[in-house]
Amino acid sequence: MSEPSERLIERMPKAEHHIHIVGSIRPETLRWLASENAITMIDLSDPEKVRALFQYQDFEHFIDSYSIIMRCIRRESQFERIVYEMLEDEAKQNVRYVEASFSAPDHVHIGLNYSGMLEAINRGIERTHFDFGVDCNLKIDLVRDYGPEAGMKHLDLITESRERVVAN
Repeated sequence: MSEPSERLIERMPKAEHHIHIVGSIRPETLRWLASENAITMIDLSDPEKVRALFQYQDFEHFIDSYSIIMRCIRRESQFERIVYEMLEDEAKQNVRYVEASFSAPDHVHIGLNYSGMLEAINRGIERTHFDFGVDCNLKIDLVRDYGPEAGMKHLDLITESRERVVAN
């Protein structure tokens, strides 16, 4: 008797080639970030309202949710937990390799340090690799909304600190 398709799919090793670090944050982690950083711009006390942020209706809704999440990340070190949890969730689906997108310029624009974020992201990747065997590399978005001069500045940052960066 053959194995049901769902079970076979669950057991198959997989690769994830398009997941956004900030867009994959867990709802409870968003609530933690808001609490850690004393964010009061939106009410994140209701778990159902927070979950609704992650039930993307369309790309515009994703961008609206992304903007809220992004503003809740105030320290570079917080990316370690975000990335660890993202990759832990991927491991639960038997994903063995991930290429994660990261819009670093959005965070640099609000004052976070690129190298510090990358170090924290890489710590999360290393911990997840040790705990679950998941490999991960990064695709850094240049975020064209900031213009070509900012794009060149961000390319310089990537050139200086590019561990695990495979594309931009």
